[in-house]
Amino acid sequence: MPGPIIVTATDRALFWLAKGLVLSTLAQRRRDGIRMVCFDLGLDPTQAGWFAGQEVEVLPPPDPLDATHLEGFKPYMLGQLCRPYLPDLLPGHDAYVWLDADTWVAQEGGLGGLLHVARAGLA
Repeated sequence: MPGPIIVTATDRALFWLAKGLVLSTLAQRRRDGIRMVCFDLGLDPTQAGWFAGQEVEVLPPPDPLDATHLEGFKPYMLGQLCRPYLPDLLPGHDAYVWLDADTWVAQEGGLGGLLHVARAGLA
């Protein structure tokens, strides 16, 4: 089974915050082989390319509840609706960690506690 996965989502307006998340996890992701995915809620091609250069897979946002046709729906909502379905959408990982785009990991190795809790099924 592949190791853990970190998942986030962002659009072009919050890209500058998501860059902080990506850069704050890069060393640990590389060292520990942690996969990272970003659901594209409206990135421009240059922004999507930047993520790819930081070892982040950019994927179209899933719509597990077929919500995009509902009145009042906003694209950012896909980043909220998909969270409980991550194991089905991105199968085969031993731990799933969702980090909002405005998250910043302050200490290298700071993901260890989150991954421990996720692997234990406590989160």
